[in-house]
Amino acid sequence: MHLNQLYGIFGRKHDLLETIIIYIEDLEELIATKVIKSIVPVNDKIITLLMHKNIKDELILDLNSELDINLSNNYSLVKANVAISSAAMAYARIHMISFKTEGSCVYTDTDSVFSGNKLNGKFIGSELGLLKDELNGLSIKEGYLWGITKIWV
Repeated sequence: MHLNQLYGIFGRKHDLLETIIIYIEDLEELIATKVIKSIVPVNDKIITLLMHKNIKDELILDLNSELDINLSNNYSLVKANVAISSAAMAYARIHMISFKTEGSCVYTDTDSVFSGNKLNGKFIGSELGLLKDELNGLSIKEGYLWGITKIWV
């Protein structure tokens, strides 16, 4: 699984969303102090709020001065680094090139391959950098990718 989790963690955005469930009577206070993306009613007494976090402080200051309100920003440090994310993705692509060029490759992703031939056992295992046999030795006889193309393997 070519460090997909590392790629996902370091490639995420700094803008975070927070979901909370509140009583309807508490909504007015939150609307005056938070930037709310959506409100979903649960029943006649409870609602779910999806709120923005990590909004730029300059935007909060501008909104507060222009609208004469008191929005707050609960900033949370998001550990993100596009260079690490890009390196993990590039390594995965380099590693998968040998499967793409062997001739029977139907589809690859950063951590998977569909091939018309059985893969050499040296590529399969549970260790980092190896592919997992999701079908436990079984084969796919016929399949559709993206619902358009019929593939005979």
